[in-house]
Amino acid sequence: MDKAEVARALGKWTVSRITELCQQFPQRPPGSEAERAVQSALADDLADRGLNPKIEFFQVAQKAFMAAPPLTAGCFAAAAVLSFFTSCGALLVALTGVALIVLEVGLYRHVLSPFFQKYTSANLYAAIPCSGSPKCRVIFGGHADAAYEWRYHYLFPKHFKKITGLLLLTALWVLFFNAVRCLGFHLHALQWTMIPALLIAGAGTAFTNFRISAPGAVDNLSGAVLGIALARHFTEQPLHETELVVLVTGSKEAGLCGAAEFVRRHKPEWNDVPTVYIALESFRDLPWMAVYHRDMNGIIQNDPMLCALLKQAGERAGMSLPLATVTTGSSDAAAFSRAGVRAAMLAAMDPAPAHYYHTRRDTWTELDEECLVRAAEIMLETLDEIDRNGIPD
Repeated sequence: MDKAEVARALGKWTVSRITELCQQFPQRPPGSEAERAVQSALADDLADRGLNPKIEFFQVAQKAFMAAPPLTAGCFAAAAVLSFFTSCGALLVALTGVALIVLEVGLYRHVLSPFFQKYTSANLYAAIPCSGSPKCRVIFGGHADAAYEWRYHYLFPKHFKKITGLLLLTALWVLFFNAVRCLGFHLHALQWTMIPALLIAGAGTAFTNFRISAPGAVDNLSGAVLGIALARHFTEQPLHETELVVLVTGSKEAGLCGAAEFVRRHKPEWNDVPTVYIALESFRDLPWMAVYHRDMNGIIQNDPMLCALLKQAGERAGMSLPLATVTTGSSDAAAFSRAGVRAAMLAAMDPAPAHYYHTRRDTWTELDEECLVRAAEIMLETLDEIDRNGIPD
């Protein structure tokens, strides 16, 4: 079969497998038994093709990362109350909220993890050997866990941007109001504005719904299972001089914990041949298929040459892939790039955000087989190019 036929078969298998997994394990928060059960099922899919999958465990603060938005909102609600008594105290509490959201969600520094209960998470991986002596290594795949639901995106998907914008403006006003008063300006006529600020910030404390996690069919069983499908294919049609490693991380939605742990444990092993990582993330909205060259809220730079390679593979598959930026959030590629491992991301999701993003709507009925087929074709072209000409410097 040519690449297009192979890609179609891979896309069809991926949709079928995701449907089964979503029906069996509809909720998979980071560090949950369901997350590990999905990884175990995918390990069986690899073992069926003669591979030797391995599962490595690590501890994760399951709720710490997504506790940052409600805790930050709580700080601003408290600051609004304190502004009636001490503006300098209110400013200090508001700045604490800023520090929490910037460090935890902006920079992924996990300052909240020591204060939350730890759970067991895992990474699944397997090496797919080449037919000759390996001259390079490509790690690829997605994550098995799914995010806790963003309450207001589920309830008001058409107005979610307005809601988050209102929360941001409220926070800025609380900061400005109390900073100016600390400088000696009284602003008595505007004191009443702290009452609606209290109500809006108070509503922000309900941002994360910890009782519900998304089914995660698109985000990101689409990437994880497509990676497994590709791995199964290359057991039958091995590359010549490229070792492949399929990776299904855990606890990505807890702040890239699985990817960061995998790099920490295995990076010293990758000095033998050039090694790169390609994150496969959320394939559903074909018009938004893109190569992501900037990650982690736009802070992290992914590898330019690897991104160019993916773009060229897209052209050979008949697609013009733009370079894009993860402006809100992050992908596993950022954990690799930050650790000094060359990485890039391929994804196809409406960044609006999509109506299903981080909500219970992200189930198997949202899958788009054609989008998965095109993603598979791009990966087949990419891996073929690397096998023929190596990883570009």
